[in-house]
Amino acid sequence: MVIKAIRGMNDILPGEIARWRDLEQTSREVFELYGYSEIRTPVLEEAALFIRGIGKTTDIVSKQMYSFSDSKGRKLTLRPEETAPVLRAYLEHNLDKKQGFSKFYYIGPMFRSERPQSGRSRQFHQIGLEAIGSSSPYLDCEIISALIEVFKRLKLEGYILKLSSVGCGKCRPGFEKVLKNSLSGDVNLLCPDCQRRFGTNIFRILDCKNSNCRAVIRKAPVILDYLCKDCAEHFEKVKQGLKLLQINYKFDSHLVRGLDYYTKTTFEIEQSLLGSQNAIAAGGRYDDLSQELGGPQIRACGMSIGMERVLLALKGRDRKSPLPKKSVYLATVGQKAYDEGYRMLQKLRSRGVKTEIDYQARSLKAQLRSAGKLDCGYVVIIGEDELSRNKVILRDMKNGKQSEVKITQIINKVKELLND
Repeated sequence: MVIKAIRGMNDILPGEIARWRDLEQTSREVFELYGYSEIRTPVLEEAALFIRGIGKTTDIVSKQMYSFSDSKGRKLTLRPEETAPVLRAYLEHNLDKKQGFSKFYYIGPMFRSERPQSGRSRQFHQIGLEAIGSSSPYLDCEIISALIEVFKRLKLEGYILKLSSVGCGKCRPGFEKVLKNSLSGDVNLLCPDCQRRFGTNIFRILDCKNSNCRAVIRKAPVILDYLCKDCAEHFEKVKQGLKLLQINYKFDSHLVRGLDYYTKTTFEIEQSLLGSQNAIAAGGRYDDLSQELGGPQIRACGMSIGMERVLLALKGRDRKSPLPKKSVYLATVGQKAYDEGYRMLQKLRSRGVKTEIDYQARSLKAQLRSAGKLDCGYVVIIGEDELSRNKVILRDMKNGKQSEVKITQIINKVKELLND
């Protein structure tokens, strides 16, 4: 009898590899353009990492994890997602102390013991970003922007960005009480899983895809009406940042995702051609996950792309985009200057210029130091005084010389200098 692959664990044959490599290479080019560095973690981790990180009442932990005990009695799990392992590596190797704010990307297989379906096997593959060490809402926007840029380069069409906020530990408990009271009269209409969730983790009901549950959920209160001041302000700035980047989105007041670690921003990208299983990418902020894993509170945000689902939505195309070797740093002073810099950031990146900006509200001196550490060839200094004259300062990091340039000319000037 010929041994076959385990159900839901699929081979990727040579004839298919070109499409996979195209998706991987396009993602690498974009993510490195945005200043993210690759990280690789083991596929096998301690089960406690996911139980504590994802939440023991989630479907992933309670139903879908491939877990077993090894010869020494240790409970191990094939990773069902990659955010918790990346943060575990960040803490274990003291990167919070060695380098602080860090940006990573990953590409690799994940494992969940669920019914195989279109675009999601038991071994599936994800590409993702994790930015650790900043609470900036503009960072949330950068991650969404990088994701959109990948899809633009792939010429993917027909997708919708859905956006929401799930609040935080201050405002979510109050909302959960309101939600429980609202749903109490309709518990018998919910599926068996959601009837169980009603008593264990009512927030998870909002993530159920059962049609009866969705009908009940549509009448339920929405968390956006119960956000605390901090969460509400953060969400407003995320919307402002997306507007600056000209990224369209649709509100989904019941978008919560299937993992307990999310706080504040959550988002999902759906592709209409894929039917009911149409989420091709998703992410959000997870400011409390570090503490759940035994570390200090470290603010962070991330996202992941489902490779199989994206490939289903694409026709393979051969593209090759050269990765820029030189880069520029946008140093800003004041909020008006930052907004202008944030607009400029997207324009430069879309022109193929590797560009960085500050996400930690640091002084100009600290920003210039950061530009030096990143080995940026040039720094564009944007101050409110210069803005009033429609100019910026262009600094050559090699010789320290600087000059004023009109805002309308800076993009072409930078491209010209970096192509020399």
